[in-house]
Amino acid sequence: MEPVKIEDFRNRTGISRGDLFRSWQNSAAVVGLRELAVIDQVLVMPKDYLAAMLRGVPLLGKPDIFPYKNAVFTSLRMDPRGVLVAQTFVERKKCLNLLETFNGKLTGFLLTNGVAKCTAFIAHGLTKDGVAAVAHYVPPLVELQGDRHILLDGTHRDYLVMTIGTTIEAIVISGVSQQFPCTPVPWSEVRPVDEKPPKAERNRDLMPELFRDLKHVGIDG
Repeated sequence: MEPVKIEDFRNRTGISRGDLFRSWQNSAAVVGLRELAVIDQVLVMPKDYLAAMLRGVPLLGKPDIFPYKNAVFTSLRMDPRGVLVAQTFVERKKCLNLLETFNGKLTGFLLTNGVAKCTAFIAHGLTKDGVAAVAHYVPPLVELQGDRHILLDGTHRDYLVMTIGTTIEAIVISGVSQQFPCTPVPWSEVRPVDEKPPKAERNRDLMPELFRDLKHVGIDG
């Protein structure tokens, strides 16, 4: 994920620096969690903060349309087997990286460990270049489209949790104003791969203009 300048993040979400970054006034950007080499503070993410971020998500091909502007967001535990999936593959190296490095990022903090039970949080720290930055962890995002729960973001986390037979924290989004950007598939059609397949094979019937631009507001799946 490309860093998002703090002021751009504020403008895109309406989140106030003064209200939510009182102790982080020196932060330069929002980065992906993996980009923080050192984490010195972790805060539970307020519901209003998460809602503001998601409401600021535009469509990648239509940046003036915000599919979650009037949506409702619910945090709950889900069995991954109950969702359809946007992409047709999972990368083995990504799954291994989640297993080996996710908990290590949070050493020293009394958080629920592991991707299965981790709830949304905001982290502050330093990048490898010594730049003060903020990062977000958001549980898998699931859109409720009609009577179908469709996994938008978090495929690798859901896949790992499904294979060990437990449940996972998720954010369910209802009241989405736009159709899903591809035809979702069941888990039986998701295959583990060593390298990403060609773009044309990653999703079924992809409509790129409807893709949700999560990185625009600093959400790095």
